[in-house]
Amino acid sequence: MRRIALSLLALLAFGGIANAQVVVTESPSRGDVATIVCPLTSSGAAPPAVNTQVTATCTPPSGQYVYIVGLSFDVCTNGTGSAVTNSDFTSTNLPGSPIWSFSIAATASICQHWSEPLSTPLRSLTAGTAVTVVSPVAAANNNYVPRVYAYYAP
Repeated sequence: MRRIALSLLALLAFGGIANAQVVVTESPSRGDVATIVCPLTSSGAAPPAVNTQVTATCTPPSGQYVYIVGLSFDVCTNGTGSAVTNSDFTSTNLPGSPIWSFSIAATASICQHWSEPLSTPLRSLTAGTAVTVVSPVAAANNNYVPRVYAYYAP
């Protein structure tokens, strides 16, 4: 009798394990994923032409902030190239007014590319106000391309 009772208990225990269900849930979509690359404008010909200053502008809807998740920059020379020393990309409506510095040699047809992914999105200072990232003033024989990866949210 004891043996039958133990067998029934074992059967119930294994049956309970066999009937256990694993609950699988979908993870929600990430709310901090870039949905836009902010458009570029320039002081001259359409970017990325040489000899022009270029601005990336992120304009959020009213009441929303710009959340930047990353930036990238290109600085290139044409067939002639001009040296640029200790120059900066500047920003507006961001905490601390960050800048991104570079130098490039007077070498024909070279490019520097660098990026800054952000582990935590950088939120604009004021809701409903554009964020800009602006290249240095135009340099003969060089072009600049700032890219801002962002999303808008309250």
